[in-house]
Amino acid sequence: PLDHFHDTSVANTTADAPHERALWVPGAAATLRELPAAWSHTFAIVHVGARGAVAAASPTRVMVAWGRVLRQWAGGDKGKTTDVTLTTVGYQTDNGAYYVDCPDNCDQALLDVRTALLRAGAPPLGYWSVQNAWWIYDSSAPWCASDLSRTNGRFPMGMSKLAAALNAPMQYYMPYLCASNVYTNGTRTSNSSSSSSS
Repeated sequence: PLDHFHDTSVANTTADAPHERALWVPGAAATLRELPAAWSHTFAIVHVGARGAVAAASPTRVMVAWGRVLRQWAGGDKGKTTDVTLTTVGYQTDNGAYYVDCPDNCDQALLDVRTALLRAGAPPLGYWSVQNAWWIYDSSAPWCASDLSRTNGRFPMGMSKLAAALNAPMQYYMPYLCASNVYTNGTRTSNSSSSSSS
């Protein structure tokens, strides 16, 4: 998809039925209960490599080609992105990092990491990425978030105070909202206005 990323669902029929004809089925997510009049979304199909040469399409080549198409669609290559994660060194608590499953007092653990790094002569970090289920969630789906305004007890200081104490921008990861959450009251509605044709 080139727009309405959170409202999109894409299925590949070969995943469930490998002997069937391959189909790529994009569309609106089934969890949407309503859409505004004239709603549309746009998809791009990016072909990489010669016909039949799937092996030549490495993941890197595919992502470079996709990025080129996305930049062109958005109005051209605007040069280097000034995103803090692309221009500075940060600390992340996911993908096997030591504090990915921090059980409690995680805010103090991260403050202790910052102190140890500074004492060791490391430069100040440009950002902190907290990705270890800091949000309130229920058991309706794995890792879903039901309330992002409160923490689940792992960060007793609270996320705003932790950000101030770490003295660097924070990235708060959460994969998706639970079906029952404080934001949609059990319904999902696309508030996005119509864009280009689909």
